[in-house]
This record gives sequence, C-alpha cells and structure tokens, in this order.
Amino acid sequence: MGATAKQKVDLSKYSRELTEFEEQTLFELFQGKKNLVIAHDTGHAVSTVKHAVYEICNKLGASNRIECVQMAIAQGVLHSR
Repeated sequence: MGATAKQKVDLSKYSRELTEFEEQTLFELFQGKKNLVIAHDTGHAVSTVKHAVYEICNKLGASNRIECVQMAIAQGVLHSR
C-alpha cells in the first residue's frame, strides 16, 4: 500500500483530535513505513512513534496499525486525489 505523489491526507474530520505529529505519523503509516523509519524521518524516538500509533488507533477506533490505515481510508481521512 505505497503512497504516490497523488496521495493526499484529508484530516479535517479529525483536526481537533489528531495532533500534528499524529497526522504526520498516520500519513507515514499509509505509506507503509515501520516505526523505526518514521522515527528516523521525523526525528522522534521510536517510543514516541509507537505512542502516536496507539493514540491514532484509539481515536479512529482501530485495533492495529493496518486497521488504522484501512479505517482512515474508509472514513475519508486518507484518499487519492
């Protein structure tokens, strides 16, 4: 499930719920990146990324990172232009 240049994140439904870092992390999850890569890309600790993934899953009602991305797509949070 790789992202292309045409991928867009629409977080308007969750703008008050997701932090800026959670939004960034969600898009990186959408691109199929692992926690270690996300941590490297964002300059955060792996534990911070893990916590962000946990919070995103809770806010979207998902039980794991794959379901999180699937639900974000289904809820219109992530989509192609």
